[in-house]
Amino acid sequence: MRLKTQMLLNFTKISTNQIFFKMKKNLLFLTLMLSFVLGNAQTIILNETFEGTTTTTAPKDWQVVSKATDKGWLAGKVSVLGSTYLTMPGNTTKVMATNEDKCNCDKSEDLLITPKMNFKGKNAVFLSMSAYFKGLTDSGIKEQAFVQASTDAGKTWTVVSEIAATLNDEETAFIWKNLTYDLSAYNKDTAVWVAIKFTDNDGYLYGMGIDNVKIYEPAATDGIFKLDKYKKYALKSDAVEVKGKLYNNGYATIKDLEMSYTVAGKTETKKLTNLSIAPLTTGEITHPTAYSYTTTGGHAFDIKITKVNGVVDADTTNNVGTFKTVVISKNIQRKVVFEEATGTWCVWCPRGAVFMDSMAKEYKKDFIGIAVHNSSSSKADPMLVAAYDAGLVK
Repeated sequence: MRLKTQMLLNFTKISTNQIFFKMKKNLLFLTLMLSFVLGNAQTIILNETFEGTTTTTAPKDWQVVSKATDKGWLAGKVSVLGSTYLTMPGNTTKVMATNEDKCNCDKSEDLLITPKMNFKGKNAVFLSMSAYFKGLTDSGIKEQAFVQASTDAGKTWTVVSEIAATLNDEETAFIWKNLTYDLSAYNKDTAVWVAIKFTDNDGYLYGMGIDNVKIYEPAATDGIFKLDKYKKYALKSDAVEVKGKLYNNGYATIKDLEMSYTVAGKTETKKLTNLSIAPLTTGEITHPTAYSYTTTGGHAFDIKITKVNGVVDADTTNNVGTFKTVVISKNIQRKVVFEEATGTWCVWCPRGAVFMDSMAKEYKKDFIGIAVHNSSSSKADPMLVAAYDAGLVK
């Protein structure tokens, strides 16, 4: 009996140790997994949309410093804060804005200052915000805006970055634009204030608006993929390069990634190496295998960035793209029809005839010019074709 009991005790002891060992392994695995997940996810330090403001003053714990008679940065909707030359269209929520156009006062030192923040121990710190800023010059004086930081409660400020004009991709219009700046130089500081500064440099300019201010510790890997230009139409003998632009929204430099595209149910996945896309910059990427068309008709491409630096990206929703190419068997030469409204009574119209003639000579294979005559209110045109003229006017 004693022997059996001893054997049972030994068995129990071994089983307990094995269980404990397995628990330690599982706990270690869980800890490593949590470390990976937390290291590859954003940690929010400050998030302000200005929607909670009930007056025109800044949110609680924010500060406004200004020499302006209108008190500088004000809270509200652009329909109220805007003016004739600073309309700030495209945003219907509450924002913070400083309007030089409306005030025409001293806005040489308009600062909007965040609450005190602790950045110590963060791998990196980014500031993102939406801004509307023209950055124009008038009478030789240019308005400017800056992101600034202080570690002594605003006694001294250091410029982190100048804010560029918020133009659309075509640089044809001013828009509300999402901007991101790197504050990682302060990740050892326990007391940090960040300011958005607007200055009219003692001129009479426009102003600016900001919205959706977020300060956060970014994920290590967070690539944002955007399609590049691609062929909408192609010949059967062509091959298409699947490419695009990858914006690095993480704090680690992107050195490699996995890129795949799927066409007609078949997926081609390749690893791209020897990359060097620094944080908050954009790099061009191209899948190593071009796709060769074998049939005519529509070909839909689904593109994905599956891994960045060997791990699953922090946000997979912005790593995809899709486009469609229509493949034809033969390229048919097509001509373009140009119609010119003219008349025998029109004293300015000979210049139109000159341009039509020059285009006919320059683009012999591609150009078809038609002069459409019509009558004036007082003079009839003997070359008028009423049905054609009516169609052009309508």
